[in-house]
Amino acid sequence: MTVPDVETFHSLNKYLIENQVQFHTYALDEERKLKVVIRGVPEDIDLDDIKSDLVNQGFPILAVYRTTRRDGSSTGLVLAVLPKTEEARAISRNLSKVCGLSGIRVEAPHKRGVPSQCHCYQRYGHASANCHVQPRCVKCLVPHWTSECPLSKASGDKPVCVNCGQEHTSNYGGCPKAPKVVPKPTNRTNKKMFNNKKTPPVNDSSQFPALDAKKTSKIIDDGFVPAPMPSSNPWVKKQLPGAESVPSRKTNRRGPPGPASPAPPRQSTNEANAFAGDIQTVMSVLNTVKSSEISEFARDLRSCKNGQEKLYVLVKYHYLVVRLESMSNAPGCSTPPPAAARHKPKNLTLLSFNARGLTNNMIELGQCTKEYGIDIVLVQETLLKPNRPKSCTLAGYVQLRTDRTDAPLGGTAIYYKRSLQCCPIDLPTLSNIEATGCRLAMTGHKTLVIVSIYLSPFKKLLRSDIEALLALGDAVILFGDFNCKHTNWGCAVSNPGGNKLTRLSRKLKFDIVAPLTPTYYPDDLVSRPSTIDIAITKEVALKVGCIEPIHRLDSDHRPVLLRLAHCESKRSWNIFISDSEVNRLIRLVNKHPSVNSTESRIRSAIIASITV
Repeated sequence: MTVPDVETFHSLNKYLIENQVQFHTYALDEERKLKVVIRGVPEDIDLDDIKSDLVNQGFPILAVYRTTRRDGSSTGLVLAVLPKTEEARAISRNLSKVCGLSGIRVEAPHKRGVPSQCHCYQRYGHASANCHVQPRCVKCLVPHWTSECPLSKASGDKPVCVNCGQEHTSNYGGCPKAPKVVPKPTNRTNKKMFNNKKTPPVNDSSQFPALDAKKTSKIIDDGFVPAPMPSSNPWVKKQLPGAESVPSRKTNRRGPPGPASPAPPRQSTNEANAFAGDIQTVMSVLNTVKSSEISEFARDLRSCKNGQEKLYVLVKYHYLVVRLESMSNAPGCSTPPPAAARHKPKNLTLLSFNARGLTNNMIELGQCTKEYGIDIVLVQETLLKPNRPKSCTLAGYVQLRTDRTDAPLGGTAIYYKRSLQCCPIDLPTLSNIEATGCRLAMTGHKTLVIVSIYLSPFKKLLRSDIEALLALGDAVILFGDFNCKHTNWGCAVSNPGGNKLTRLSRKLKFDIVAPLTPTYYPDDLVSRPSTIDIAITKEVALKVGCIEPIHRLDSDHRPVLLRLAHCESKRSWNIFISDSEVNRLIRLVNKHPSVNSTESRIRSAIIASITV
């Protein structure tokens, strides 16, 4: 039924609904909505924040949804619903940022090649929103809603299609009543295949006579009989009877001089004996060497129940096995140590950098490492993905990466010098913090655990994450972008993360080391610069030489340089003071105006304040 105008359509639609007449219709073109898909929006951002930001940018947003898969997992896409206006159509070409984040792409929703199916009547070609017919179940022939159907996989009953009557659900794509997808040519080659179909040749007997004479041959009986096949090859030299066959020279040349090769069971026994000998060699070295890492290695190795578990432990502690093999006093180890052995540094230089995309900063990052003599580089927001594992390598450094796989952006990495006695470590499962860690052996200091930290501004700082990271070793350095603001380290205001980190520093007994100048400069002119790239140290007996941001590299964060020096046995007055102590000192000095600016009195005031 077709009506002349929109008013008649609405009146007729209302009349049929009030009189309970079963019918279905289609949405008017004026009432259809514009839908776009937005890629690159992190899942941490709330939908209300996304909608309000899009409205503030001038787009008439009606609703915003997160798209999910059938199993309920998120696809990382945002579906925006808008009215069909010129202002709404401008979103596909003008939208570049959402909630201040760049790298946003706007795409049209993916359309299926078949008509949609009504979830009410189970027929194709219209939607359930415009269907006013008695509902039919997708699993059985009883006219009710699918949610009210008692059939399930656990009951063992077979479904029945309401469209064709066969034993399958009504939304099955292989149903005879379901519309079929017509394949479309996707490239130029497929178009040629569809368009340039060769027609078969015409069998015209008038123009092309049959070649029967060539297909059949006449048999002529002229009395010719072919000779029989010889029983032996006359060109091969005959072998005398009783002589043994001589193998070829090639076989003799390749054969091993000596007894035959052992049987496979014998070979596996020899391999097992060799493996047992290697285990005994390692154990004999463990009895002579004492260290925390060796003790862990020995403990795990002694707890093994079979050879497979021992092999797993050897692979896990491969770096220790290599170090042990280079020792001259190890029994059975005759391999000389390498020419350029890895060393344990006495002083340490770290560089933390929130790159906001590491790919475009690699050239200048390599120059910074040479200019400042960086031992370990800690990077946050690398934006790297696991499908390119060899990207963004740095010459002379070993790369460790933790890429974000469940959402865009994010990711952490560590680069340490190949000449250092450093190795990667396995981190525990963290709730909100992204991290990459390594273990470094020092001279005159216990082993350091260094971790690159990134906490998203849309996630909370959890005590469980900090405790798990501080439990990785006896001396730990957590360095990176914490997104925690507090007045103790120079921020204009304090946020909840900064307040919680300050409380945790007193409860968990760790120090917060921060530069004196801001490290984060937002792109907008409204937000203030702040210091959110900081370091957390626990049980680190190294003197902080300096911690300062450097004006290099391309990002909204300044790289932070941290130099740690070995403390001599003779203590110096130039000790490091935590940020909370600095604020307390300032208050104490302000209470004593008699303290002048002379160096000696300032030193005595600081030392006296520390001992209070």
